[in-house]
Amino acid sequence: MGIWKNTIQIKHSPLRTTIFPLQINGLKMTDILIGRVGKIISGDEQGRYIKVVDDAENTGGFLILIADDIEFRSGYDNWVEDKDALNRYFLECEWLINWSR
Repeated sequence: MGIWKNTIQIKHSPLRTTIFPLQINGLKMTDILIGRVGKIISGDEQGRYIKVVDDAENTGGFLILIADDIEFRSGYDNWVEDKDALNRYFLECEWLINWSR
């Protein structure tokens, strides 16, 4: 039992399960970090890069930037109105993010 304590298991099908560490370099993959680039390793948009920008001065909400590459040359953005909406957005996407980049 102890071996699974700090992991998250994602069941893709009855025959395929992926096990991820819950933390990488002290950062939880379920956390939402503002202003930092991460790589989506599970969930919607797997393999893409993400950055959440606090846009309080302009819109009062948060921009969620998604890109194919770490330099964000090609991608798109979404907007949410507040921290609660940001949390709901991340839950809906079922993201695990490696924030150690």
